[in-house]
Amino acid sequence: MALAKARRPDALRPEDLSLSELIEEVYVKAAALAERRRLLDFAEDRHRDTLHADRQLPTQAVIQLAQNAAQHTEEHGRIWIGGRAGADMVKLWVKDTGPGIRLTDQQHLFERFTRAEASRGRTGAGLGLAIVKAIAEAHHGEIRVDSAPGRGATFTLRIPYVTHALNGASHKP
Repeated sequence: MALAKARRPDALRPEDLSLSELIEEVYVKAAALAERRRLLDFAEDRHRDTLHADRQLPTQAVIQLAQNAAQHTEEHGRIWIGGRAGADMVKLWVKDTGPGIRLTDQQHLFERFTRAEASRGRTGAGLGLAIVKAIAEAHHGEIRVDSAPGRGATFTLRIPYVTHALNGASHKP
């Protein structure tokens, strides 16, 4: 249902959001996922702390990324949750010290019902990253992964400041 909802154009309810408040909110929610040590890694830009987006969907996307990181990071591993306001886009990321993801698995990671080889046998339907991708695309953004076996993974959600409404109008804070 979440995947279908994120793909519906009328599901997007954009509003002006504080990037720093959004990241802090996600961080607090993600802290309940596991006992891994989490670090808040927020690079502030006082001139650009406002994002025009649907509060629920980016929050859901980063929580999903944090949940994946918690599942794939050892007990004493670390997970960083953060964001940065750029010139034309906001980046929200989750980085972990997990086992990393093979390049062959990365190519299909955001498809429905796809699971990386190393995660076989874990619970879940393989929909989480497909939902994150749908949320990014609903905001005219994208999701990227930077990983290699043995060096963890960084998932970056990139959302432009401009979010188009159903009627084709746009808003830029």
